[in-house]
Amino acid sequence: MENRALFLTLALSLLTFFFTAFLGSYNSFTLKIIIGTCLYFSFVFLFALKYPIAKAKILFVFLAPLILAIVFFNIIDYKKTWVSIPSNLFLLLGSLGGYFYSKNKKLVIPLALIILLGLWEIGGQKLFTNKMNYGTFDQKILSAFPSVQLADSSTTILKTTGTDKIIILDFWNSGCAPCFRLFPLIDSINRKIDTTKYDIRLVNVPFNGEKEEDNFRILNRFPYNLKQLFAKDKSVADSFRIISYPTTLIIKNNKILFRGEFENAIKEMSKL
Repeated sequence: MENRALFLTLALSLLTFFFTAFLGSYNSFTLKIIIGTCLYFSFVFLFALKYPIAKAKILFVFLAPLILAIVFFNIIDYKKTWVSIPSNLFLLLGSLGGYFYSKNKKLVIPLALIILLGLWEIGGQKLFTNKMNYGTFDQKILSAFPSVQLADSSTTILKTTGTDKIIILDFWNSGCAPCFRLFPLIDSINRKIDTTKYDIRLVNVPFNGEKEEDNFRILNRFPYNLKQLFAKDKSVADSFRIISYPTTLIIKNNKILFRGEFENAIKEMSKL
């Protein structure tokens, strides 16, 4: 009977793991965290009630695929998997919650999970994403413009000194689908702003050995009226501490004042 219970637990665990991974693959991390936590809590709780003698083994078997995946993918490339840390942590908490709730039936356990989920959705998720993507909790910074060159198609170098303009740089690469979805909004804003006060530019960072002219042609296929700049290589993006794409910077008086989402950059522009 115990072997049958453990086999069923493993099968259900694999199904749950792939289902929650499917939710996360569409960037629905809210759904993955809420639904996944509830599923992991409920399944561990129900199986532990049905097979009380094998409670500890059931918890271990149910968590095994999740733990193995976390360890495996983090060994391969931690930087690409950091975004899944909160969701996986909540799945672990959900499983542990189901296990301990099956032992003492104290409502404080599911209530604590609900409170944690609520706090995460209200503000924790945004703070975590900002810190990991942009290096700050509120996307506001104050740092000097690095000594690197950004050139347009005619090799003119961007000048950030000796100008009163507020410069907005949107960093992108050709492998970034959200970047392309953002271009229409950037173009719309660019057509409305006072160009004597603001200067909005796209900054392309080479992706997988691309050449400058390749991405220049990519943007020219679209009906956008946007100024383009090009980074020589990824080291330029690293100098600006660009971690994810798209990322928008606001520069004024040779100082970087903002690193974050373009929509938030537009709000900050009006305050400068």
